Amino acid sequence: MILDGELIKKNGHDYLAETLNFPDYYGKNLDALYDCLCEIEADIELVNASAVDKDIIDTFKDAASENDFLKLKMFPFAKFINKNKLATVFILKYGRK
Repeated sequence: MILDGELIKKNGHDYLAETLNFPDYYGKNLDALYDCLCEIEADIELVNASAVDKDIIDTFKDAASENDFLKLKMFPFAKFINKNKLATVFILKYGRK
């Protein structure tokens, strides 16, 4: 599953709740985010991670260390080639552009 840091920055908890299919009672705060992340099974690739607030990044990292079924990879930047598909090319800080 790919999460876009730019969309997290723009739409916050609404984007996370919809994309991660959180329950309707999701509280839309960091504690609720942590609780829900600790209950899911997912491989998450967070692209454009540099756009996300540190508190949210820390919450994802903490949940991933607690939940053996949550795998997290973060990429500071990403360039989408085809917006209709989840085809992406990751441009890391020290990679080619």
